[in-house]
Amino acid sequence: MSVHIIGAGAIGLLLSYYLHRAGQDVTLISRTREQAKEINKKGIVFKRDLFKDQFNIKAISFDECHQESIDCLVITVKSYQIEGILQRVGAKGMNFNSILFLSNGMSHVSVMDSIPPSIKVAVGVVEHGAMKETSTVVKHTGVGRIRWASVNDRTYDLDFFTKLNDPLFFPIVKEDNWMKMLEEKLIVNVCINPLTSLLQVQNGDLIHNRYYNHLMGAVFNEAMTILRRNDKEKMWKLVTEVCEKTAQNYSSMCIDLKTGVRTEVESISGYLIEKALIETIPHPTISFIHHAIKGREFQTRGGGA
Repeated sequence: MSVHIIGAGAIGLLLSYYLHRAGQDVTLISRTREQAKEINKKGIVFKRDLFKDQFNIKAISFDECHQESIDCLVITVKSYQIEGILQRVGAKGMNFNSILFLSNGMSHVSVMDSIPPSIKVAVGVVEHGAMKETSTVVKHTGVGRIRWASVNDRTYDLDFFTKLNDPLFFPIVKEDNWMKMLEEKLIVNVCINPLTSLLQVQNGDLIHNRYYNHLMGAVFNEAMTILRRNDKEKMWKLVTEVCEKTAQNYSSMCIDLKTGVRTEVESISGYLIEKALIETIPHPTISFIHHAIKGREFQTRGGGA
């Protein structure tokens, strides 16, 4: 099965390793020719605890893409890049039978309507911790799950994901309700990413520092109210479990803010704020943290946020 992954960040590199290990035909599409050349020359180094592996994989830049037939296209780019990526995919004339979105936030919900109905559409959420150390080195910092669900065909199954399933290190779980699944990941993201970014702390600090934990609880309660969820015990357990499993990690948003890269805050807390305003639901904590992040982003990016 031919699988093309667009996005050579931490998740793209991580997924490439496990696909390669499962014997899948995978091509990694990077943003720059420089990274593609490095990967083709050096291969990719995978790390997990004391385990280390090196493997070779085909990599190309987006500029080098051409019209070809692909079984599945996997999107792992930042949420604000998705719409532009789909436009470029169309312009390149890339033909694919199915598409899987593995991105944070909710930006891809609105753009999925632009995909022809003949194409199988699926969405997934990544609960693993991963860090890109260099352009060719990825570290699996926390074992979680990949949960996925079909959007437009309930009978559809991702064959390559079935082969990829590793209960110990890379479990794959198929869900029935894709929107509910995305909302659950959104709750986890909004509780962890903006708050760790504002405080510049590791994920584990949100549970080990009682003052930070109080703030996270306030965000959690507002998000649950906005989304009209009534499974608080289950969701709070999920949020704290993710914090525990990735306790030594800095969230991707925290790293982005620190390095002056545009964050995904608009597709996470911004989505909830928009929904809360429409339904006139109070959301003071989420709003404060969101605007604080936007202010920091504006400052660090020289007013370009």
